[in-house]
Amino acid sequence: MKLFVFALAAFLPVAAYAADGRQLSIDEAARMALQNSKQVRIAGLGATAAHAKADETSSADKPKVTAQAGYTKMSDVGAFEFQAPGAPAPVVISPSLTNWYQAKLSVAYPLYTGNKLEGYAASASYSALAADKEYENGKADMAFAARSAYWQLYKAQQVKLVLDENVTQVQSHLADVTNMVNAGVMLRDEQLKTQVQLSNVRFAQADAANNVKLAMMQLNNIIGLPLDTSLTLTTPLARRDAELKTLEEYKSSAAENRPDLNAARMKIESARAGYAASKGGYLPSVSLYGEILYANPNQRYLPNEDRWDSTWDVGVMVSYDLFDWGTTRSQVAQADARKSQAEIAYDQALDEVELEVNQSYLSLSQARERIDIANGGVEQAEESARIIKNRFHNGHATNTEVLDAEVALLQSKLNYTMATADYEIALSRMQKVAGIPDREAEK
Repeated sequence: MKLFVFALAAFLPVAAYAADGRQLSIDEAARMALQNSKQVRIAGLGATAAHAKADETSSADKPKVTAQAGYTKMSDVGAFEFQAPGAPAPVVISPSLTNWYQAKLSVAYPLYTGNKLEGYAASASYSALAADKEYENGKADMAFAARSAYWQLYKAQQVKLVLDENVTQVQSHLADVTNMVNAGVMLRDEQLKTQVQLSNVRFAQADAANNVKLAMMQLNNIIGLPLDTSLTLTTPLARRDAELKTLEEYKSSAAENRPDLNAARMKIESARAGYAASKGGYLPSVSLYGEILYANPNQRYLPNEDRWDSTWDVGVMVSYDLFDWGTTRSQVAQADARKSQAEIAYDQALDEVELEVNQSYLSLSQARERIDIANGGVEQAEESARIIKNRFHNGHATNTEVLDAEVALLQSKLNYTMATADYEIALSRMQKVAGIPDREAEK
């Protein structure tokens, strides 16, 4: 029975120690985790980039206005002249102009693209919405990580307190045994047995103290505080008699509110829009264009002269790929595969969410029951230890019986401590997997 202490010490979570103390509630821990998490910031920037991409893509079907200006220096090739028979001098038809200046304003507007531009814009828009949901999912994961680390620290601290109390009890019992040995009413091997018990508990106490330091370090790392910050937890345990939702209610909430599921839905819509856009490659494109040119010399004026003139043109362009070596067919096949991937990924996510909700609900229900069981075990162990100690002092119980009773009491108290912390973690996990927003963390 005594070996369970060492197994328990090894089970406890990884987290931290602290020097400069501060009080911390669990909601504050969740908020700090969201504010300081690099992972959350990366996801937020990903969503920002996705929206910028959507804005870029949505502008593709809008008129494009381009302004250009330029200067060209040309070699002197001599003037173009005509010498009429009998004329005293040649007639200059076009002088040699070596400087060319131009300013041009162009407008292009796609009238019809076979739904390519509209499809790509819709695909990018749905991708941006999916990035938003993934950002929300990242925040939910981080808030749960903070809450879980908070209760893991609570668990480590409570285990340390129980072991401290047990060390005091064993020391007191060792004093009684030592007095009896000195009085000659008990053999020395009983004193040695008690000293071994005290050594075992102190060993577990040292491990528990280290686990408190580790658990505190882990929480500090998540919420963005210096690793050596000492934390005093202020949040009380949840009411275990509070009414929980039914399994079906949790399932319904998860299906509707889980951000990762909503992201998967948006990815399906994005893939479908991309597929429709790719099929537009089989259709012709029609665009309207126009241009105003202000140049010196303007090539449309003959003969060319060293002066500024303006011209304009407007037209309609129809473009159709008669043969592209299967490029469009390959693009459609790729888009179709991506669409199928997104649909299968959504179905897989649904299965995983249903499994998570069922597992979390079972864990939550079990954790709630374990608290009542553990609480009853503590009451029974305390009464048993009290009776055996009274019998021991009256000479009707052995030292071994007292030690066994103390180990049983220690184990029952540790069970209760573990059960209460596990219930808090299970409750936070249930809310996360059901897609219930963590409003306190986002304040």
